[in-house]
Amino acid sequence: MTTVSGKRQLRLVKGLSASRSELRPLVEEFLNFHRDLAGDSHATARELDATLRAWLRKGNSTLFLVRGGNHAIGFVVIRKAPDDPVFWLDDLFVKEDLRRSGIGRRIVRAVELFVKGKGGDALYIPVAATNRAALLFYSKLGYSRINMVELIRPLRTTRSNSRSGTRSPVCHTQIAGVDFVVRSLP
Repeated sequence: MTTVSGKRQLRLVKGLSASRSELRPLVEEFLNFHRDLAGDSHATARELDATLRAWLRKGNSTLFLVRGGNHAIGFVVIRKAPDDPVFWLDDLFVKEDLRRSGIGRRIVRAVELFVKGKGGDALYIPVAATNRAALLFYSKLGYSRINMVELIRPLRTTRSNSRSGTRSPVCHTQIAGVDFVVRSLP
């Protein structure tokens, strides 16, 4: 457990020590925020539970519940590959009504101290190109954009139109004003 002092004392509690009933509504709000950014429908209860189970089970990831007083107010997921001095801050979430109060900044600083304490050399933070608020937030904390691009080539069809028998796009997204549609291989 890590305690972060400031106006409001914050405690970061390792995920397995945290209550699922505290984590679940936070993870649901997080998933739905990101789905709204992508124009997708909200997470189902099954998807939500699967995400939470995966985060709590990943051997190279650590989920921390963030508590302010006795209330769960956010979480952060940190990942490190074995034998690599680089850490990744995969996900950071603060409840919407507490944003822009300095809590996110304090959580990032606590993560940086955690990473340094574990011998980490750098902290990478993947951010969706459409999440302008996060890009601005991290740049204000001194993080530099490295223009990472992820590529995908689906190897199976995951959706089809049963009426016409045609394949639908597996993924549709817009990056920097350019539409990208990823289709399944024939």
